[in-house]
Amino acid sequence: QFLYLIGFAFSTTLSTSNYTTMSQIVSLSLLVGFLCVLLPSLKMPHPYEGLRTVPVSEEKLANVPPFPPDFATGAIRLNNLLEKATRVFEGKVFGAEHVDTSPDGTQLYLLDRYGYMHIAAISDGVPRDLKMNVTYVGPGRPLGFVVTEDSVLVACSLKGLLRITWTESGKGEKLRRTYFKEILANQGPDGLPIHYANAVALHPSSGDVYFTSSTQRPVSLSSDGYYDTLRGSILNAMRGDASGRVLKYCNTTGKVSLVAADLWFPNGIAVSPDGQYLYVVETFGYRVLRVSLKTNHQTVLVGHLPAHPDGISIAPNGNLWVSLVSPLSVLTMSFPYPMLRGVLAQFIYFVTMLVKQNGMVVQVSPEGEVLTTLADPSGSTVYSVSSAHQKGDMLYLGCLSGDYVSYYRLAQT
Repeated sequence: QFLYLIGFAFSTTLSTSNYTTMSQIVSLSLLVGFLCVLLPSLKMPHPYEGLRTVPVSEEKLANVPPFPPDFATGAIRLNNLLEKATRVFEGKVFGAEHVDTSPDGTQLYLLDRYGYMHIAAISDGVPRDLKMNVTYVGPGRPLGFVVTEDSVLVACSLKGLLRITWTESGKGEKLRRTYFKEILANQGPDGLPIHYANAVALHPSSGDVYFTSSTQRPVSLSSDGYYDTLRGSILNAMRGDASGRVLKYCNTTGKVSLVAADLWFPNGIAVSPDGQYLYVVETFGYRVLRVSLKTNHQTVLVGHLPAHPDGISIAPNGNLWVSLVSPLSVLTMSFPYPMLRGVLAQFIYFVTMLVKQNGMVVQVSPEGEVLTTLADPSGSTVYSVSSAHQKGDMLYLGCLSGDYVSYYRLAQT
């Protein structure tokens, strides 16, 4: 009966979010309550099959901000600034989770959810003339990446840490590239496979590569032919799986070592300009961690974020851009209840629909002060912002769930 009441209370809260009608709320509450009582041994769906949900520690629950989020008095205030952003390549690029420019700022690199790389020329800050499918990075789901003078370092959810290099022939319009791919790391220091490499950062002096492995479980292939990392992240939250790691690939020895462990979905990662610290996004910790590269000691740079943080990058002035891919969800109210999360996981398709979409990016100082918020609360112009990369006055935005990328002129702020 207690579990039934939990299900009813959880479902009733949906009415505050305009996600469903009252009749659907009552139906869902009855269904959740029924399953909670009759299916105590419920196991997770693929790719978590055979596993049950696990309790979330009190320490991690304390990191979860209250729902609904407070945008009235908190450091992050909603505005409409991102409605001035401009979409580009709409209908051509699907699920470009991350964006980065060439070091000279003349090209914008994109990797889509199907595993293809696209490159656009940048003129006056505006991406134009998209060259599509210049190379295939798959099979797998490329996520975060870093572009250098002669390579692209990629975190792939299927294959681990990759490096793409190329040779060039011809000049001008006849310039041609031949691409080569190699896997740098697909096992952790314990010999276990890296199932969900998510983001990459390059140390400015040593050339060592730091990357996140969000969870020990793999990502499943969707019926649409791509590896569905959004579904994987929600299942990770529903299980309460804090098995994420931060790893280091040594540029000289090729060995992989552990930097941090037991994180609840580590995501974006960046290295401070002086090479002293790592900045690590912990998505279901709703915070950004600062990790000393001398001692591996962790401190919270900014926490209790009122949305799901995803990507992070260093701005030219040394501040950090943190993308908030989706607002805080009613699903967080299920975190203290493992059985309820197990029930919700059985309806992952419908649960995914509860994740509202809007657009939001914040700028944070190296001391953890929120300096700027750029938002599109309705998601009418941009939504599902999963990365932000600044070059000059332009802020380029990745989009996890959409079929476009976008840019925003910071002079408008």
